[in-house]
Amino acid sequence: MIPYERLKQIPLFAKVSDEHLALIAPLFTLERHHIGEVLCRQGAPGDAFYVVQSGRLRVRHVDSRNRERVLDYIEPPSAFGEVALLVGLQYEATTDVFSEEAEMYVLPKRELDELLNDQTTLLDSLTLDPEVKKKLDAHRMFPWLLADEIVAVSTRRHKFALVMMLRIPILVTLVLAIAATIAMFIQPGIGIFLWVVFGLWGAGAGIWCVLDWSNDHYVVTNRRVVHIEKVIAILDSREEAPLEQVTNVLEQVDGIAARLFGYSEIHVETSGHTSDIDFTYAPNQQRIRATIFEQIERIRSRLAAERRERLRAGIREDLIERLDPDVHRQMQERTAKRPASSTTKRSQFAQWFDVHFGMRVEQENQITWRKHWSHLARRAGAPFLICAMIVGTGILHLARVIPLNLVAPGDWQMLGIVLIAGILGLLAAGFVTWYQYEDWRNDIYAVTEDRLVDSERTPFGFHQRSVETTLDRVQDITFLKPNILATWLDYGDLKIETGGAQGQLIFTSIAQPQKASQEIFRRRATHRARKEQLDAKEQRAQVLDWFMEYSRFLQERHAVGDWTRRAGNNPSAEAGSPPASESEGGSPAS
Repeated sequence: MIPYERLKQIPLFAKVSDEHLALIAPLFTLERHHIGEVLCRQGAPGDAFYVVQSGRLRVRHVDSRNRERVLDYIEPPSAFGEVALLVGLQYEATTDVFSEEAEMYVLPKRELDELLNDQTTLLDSLTLDPEVKKKLDAHRMFPWLLADEIVAVSTRRHKFALVMMLRIPILVTLVLAIAATIAMFIQPGIGIFLWVVFGLWGAGAGIWCVLDWSNDHYVVTNRRVVHIEKVIAILDSREEAPLEQVTNVLEQVDGIAARLFGYSEIHVETSGHTSDIDFTYAPNQQRIRATIFEQIERIRSRLAAERRERLRAGIREDLIERLDPDVHRQMQERTAKRPASSTTKRSQFAQWFDVHFGMRVEQENQITWRKHWSHLARRAGAPFLICAMIVGTGILHLARVIPLNLVAPGDWQMLGIVLIAGILGLLAAGFVTWYQYEDWRNDIYAVTEDRLVDSERTPFGFHQRSVETTLDRVQDITFLKPNILATWLDYGDLKIETGGAQGQLIFTSIAQPQKASQEIFRRRATHRARKEQLDAKEQRAQVLDWFMEYSRFLQERHAVGDWTRRAGNNPSAEAGSPPASESEGGSPAS
C-alpha cells in the first residue's frame, strides 16, 4: 500500500478525492528489483503503473535497424506508465534496473480497471494527459478497439456524399412545397396543412440523411483498416483487414466534382480472395493512403525491434537464472503474485442452460456460438405450436373449460380414433420439434486459443461436416446484419476470409456478430504474439547453445594448449595421455 501523501504528489491523482484515494492506495504493492531486471519490455502490452521509491531505472529503445539508444533515466520520485495503465498500449521502450537495487510501488492495470468499473466517477477526477484522453475518447467511440489499439485516422465520407444523399429529399420537398403553395390559392386551410406536413417530412428526411451519413466511418488503426457502414434500424456492417494483410492501396478520381471538391475512391487490396475494402467519397485521400503505408511500416519496424528486444531480454533472464538462481527465483515468485484474470462464476442452472439453449457459450479457452434463436423459431415454431395446441386443447377439454363435441356419447370407436389421431399428431409434431432443435444445437461455430471451427451434425449422425483453420490464417473479417429484423434482434453473418484451401468461413445468423468479430481479432493477435514468443524462445535456445559450445571449445583448446606446454617441458610424459580435465572423467564446464 502506498502512503496517501506519496499518492497525492503524483500528477495523475492530484485532483482525486480522499474517498477515492482510500480505494486506490491499497491497490499498490511495493516491489524490490535487482540490477538488470526488466520491468517493461518494448512491445509487451502495458499492464502496470510504476512509482519509483529508490534506485535508478534506465529507458532504452531498439529501432528497426537494431540500434539501441538510451532515452532517459528515471529516479525518485518519478512515476511512469500512465498510458499503459489507462489505455493498455504496448510499451515503446524497455525499462530496466540500472542500480544495485530499486524499490517501486506498482499498480496493476487490471486492479484499477475493476475499480473504475465500480466507481464510475473516478475516471473524470483523474488528471489525464491530452494524448491519453484522446485515446480514451477513441475507445468510447469505437468500443471494438483492442486494448493496445489506437486510431490513426478516422473520417466520414466527404460532405459532397451528404449533398448527393440530400438531393432527392430536397427535390421532393420542393415539388411538394409547390403543390402546397398552389393548394393555398385554392383552399388556404388545406394549403397550410400541406405546408406543415411536407415541411415536417422534409426536415425528417434531411435529419435521417445526416444521421445516416454520420454513422459511416473509414478507420485506420495501428492494427487494421476498417469500413463501418450503418443505416439506421436497417443495416449494420463492418469490414476489416489486418494491416499486415494489405498488399496495395489504389486511388481513383472520377469526374469533375471529385477533382473540384477533393475526394476520391480508395480501394484497399488485401491478400484475401474476396474481401478487399472500398472507401467511397473518401476525403483527404492522400492522408489516408499515406497513413496506411505508414502504419504498415511501423508494424514491420515494431515487430523487428520487438523480436530483437525479446531475444535480448530472454537471454538476460536465462543468464540471471544460470548465474544468480536466487534472484531469478524471486523474479518468478513476484510474477506469480501478480493478480490473475478474474472469471465470472455462473450457477449450475446457467451453465446447463448455456449448453442446451445458449447462443454464446463460454468454456475454458473456447467460445462457441450457435445460430440466433429466431433461426430455430422459423424451423421449429410451427411443429411446436401444433404440439402446444394439441396438449392445450386436451387439457382444456379434460378441465371442461372448452367442451368438444367431436364424438357422440357412447361412440367409443370414434373416441379411440380421435385419441389415436391426437397422440400420433402430438408424437409427429414433437419429433419434428425435437429434430429441428437438435439440428440447431449441433450446428456450432467456435474459436479456441489457436483455431476456428465450423461444425454441423444432423441428429442420428446422418450428415456431419467440420471445417477448421488456424487463427494465423485469418486475413479479413466482415460482419453484416442484412435487414431490419436482424438489426433489431442483433444478429447477422460473420464472414472470415482465410488463406487456407477452404477460402472463407461463414458464421451464419449468430447473435452479436460485432462482438464475435472483436473476439476473433483479439484471439488472433494473442495467438500471433504467443507464436512469436515461442519462436523467440527457440531462437534464444539456439543462441545459448552456440555460446555454450563456443565456451566449451575455448576451454578444450585452452586445456589442450596447457597439456602441450607441459609435454614440451617434460619430454618423459606419455604422448598419448589426455588432458587433465578429460583424464579425470570430467567434462568441460559450460
